Amino acid sequence: MVTLRRLLLSLVLVALASTGALAKNDKTCPGKSCEAKGKTDVSVFTDDTLTNAAIAAESRANFLLNGRNDFKADVRTKHIYYVGDTLTVFVKFSRGIDILADELADAHIIVVTPNTDAYSFPVDSSIGPNDRMFFSIDIENSETLLLGQYQLGLVVTIPGGDPLNIKDWYNGFRGLLDTEGIFISDKPLPEDSDADGELDADTDADGFIGDQTTDDDDSSDSDQLPGETL
Repeated sequence: MVTLRRLLLSLVLVALASTGALAKNDKTCPGKSCEAKGKTDVSVFTDDTLTNAAIAAESRANFLLNGRNDFKADVRTKHIYYVGDTLTVFVKFSRGIDILADELADAHIIVVTPNTDAYSFPVDSSIGPNDRMFFSIDIENSETLLLGQYQLGLVVTIPGGDPLNIKDWYNGFRGLLDTEGIFISDKPLPEDSDADGELDADTDADGFIGDQTTDDDDSSDSDQLPGETL
């Protein structure tokens, strides 16, 4: 004979089983997803998973459009040279040397002369992370190099690209990594009152007066040149 206690226990077990079955088909556990969640080797795509994936994709897109450049590099030089000086230019890559080494991009120095002629010189793809001397020219007289303002630009292009063609620059205008101005003179300049090879009013030490670098991710050449004191 079934006792009242055993009958109540049976009713409770039936109620619990019914509740579990309903739970597996409510909005939080569609179909058999609750069963899947209990299995460690089964991946379940929930609303949260899809939302997180969308956020990650958007973050990656923002990084590609607005994030830091694949490259960071400096052209390092004094910015005023006088006849009798030795003009030296160094190049240093802080980021992106692996891309150059894998030949996924090319680097070049562009030189614009005082008479606006433009020349480009390739940077060796094995440049590495340390300062590499790029130019060393003794300025014996005004015939060695034209007197006046020179502009230097460090540019990366697509493989085999023309650095004088903006369409070939790596990642558009981001392919222009650094610019420097150099002035060659045969007499002291009032703008260089202390004769240290820098324009007195050039606050960001790039050889140009009146511009200011504001982007923290831009190249900076404030470090001391190898073997020299700025």
